[in-house]
Amino acid sequence: MSGFENDGLLQRFQLLVYPDEIKNWELVDKVPDRKARDRAYDVIKRLARMDFKEHGANQEEADKFPYFHFSEEGQSLFNEWLTELEIEKLRANDHPVLLEHFGKFRSLMPSLSLIFHLIDIADSESNGPVSLSATKKAAAFCEYLESHARRIYGLVGDLDQQSASALAEKIKSEKLTDGFTVRDVYRQNWHLLNTKELAQLACSELVEAGWLQKYLTPPAFGQREKVEYKINPKIQTGKA
Repeated sequence: MSGFENDGLLQRFQLLVYPDEIKNWELVDKVPDRKARDRAYDVIKRLARMDFKEHGANQEEADKFPYFHFSEEGQSLFNEWLTELEIEKLRANDHPVLLEHFGKFRSLMPSLSLIFHLIDIADSESNGPVSLSATKKAAAFCEYLESHARRIYGLVGDLDQQSASALAEKIKSEKLTDGFTVRDVYRQNWHLLNTKELAQLACSELVEAGWLQKYLTPPAFGQREKVEYKINPKIQTGKA
């Protein structure tokens, strides 16, 4: 999210959740709900040996695997949900990496619909195409996952701001001189600036904010290209 290599791995963890902070912890020691456990095990066993075609799945001669359609009502809800995703959520003013994450909801939502539908079949012997009930559950679960994705990706955004704020304080207190490098920052082992990545994040943020200007010295005589940062003179005078 901060200009480093994005290989798309994190966006594939579609079921990511971030727990709420436990403010009033208490010890809970009770027997698990064995009835619920056995019910879940039974569903898994039935799914493992199920012939899906007996429960409404389609499979033509050329198809390797059976498949389900949405019911008419489920398809209508999915179309409505997908339209909102494409027109509103994927065109919102969010970070590109977060939008990339939400883009994978295009396949996540119907996948969850199918999973919920198959569980219903295994649990209650219902049949037919993916139901409206299963589709509603999938849409609600995607909304839940969206809130957690925003929280998780927001942690990185907050870190950008915190690192930049820490560097700004060092500049105002004249801990750094004009023409400093990223290495000059992280080798001081300051909090929120004690790694190369955090120092680079902070410098990039302050360049964007007009506090710093980036200068490149081309490589020469076997030396690498050097990146230095000049401090806006208005910072020290308080006119920036």
